[in-house]
Amino acid sequence: ATRGATWAFLRYAADRRGIADGDVWMRLANSTTAGLQNLQAVFGDGVLGLVRDWVVSLYADDYIAGVLPSFTQPSWNFRTAFLRVPGSPRSYPLLNAVRSMTDEASHQAVLRGGGGAFYRFSVAPGREASIRVTASGAAPPPTVRATILRRR
Repeated sequence: ATRGATWAFLRYAADRRGIADGDVWMRLANSTTAGLQNLQAVFGDGVLGLVRDWVVSLYADDYIAGVLPSFTQPSWNFRTAFLRVPGSPRSYPLLNAVRSMTDEASHQAVLRGGGGAFYRFSVAPGREASIRVTASGAAPPPTVRATILRRR
């Protein structure tokens, strides 16, 4: 799972880089640094924002019409690719990871670096809703971001 997620992120990041793939892979593989420093050398200092956008794209790509280009994956359509895996076709695994939110109910997610949690909720016409994100009852660290996408 970790290797697959790493590959998927690198594929997404290479698509966003806008230069030839060969240059991206050459720079990553022949770097004298590793980890975050290596990613920053190839993709820039905004690589953590790139990770956030990639996580959102895992849900939004080929599913939410009119979503920002940063929330799409030009090279792959995972929702259909999983259905076409020879020998073991299955639905896109993220479909089972999306949790539904209900009125006045608390929901808890354990997040690891580069990870995300996906929730679905609706608001009746003419009504309002609020969402509060906390970490152990306090304000979350600045590295935790909530992104809300509207699906019509």
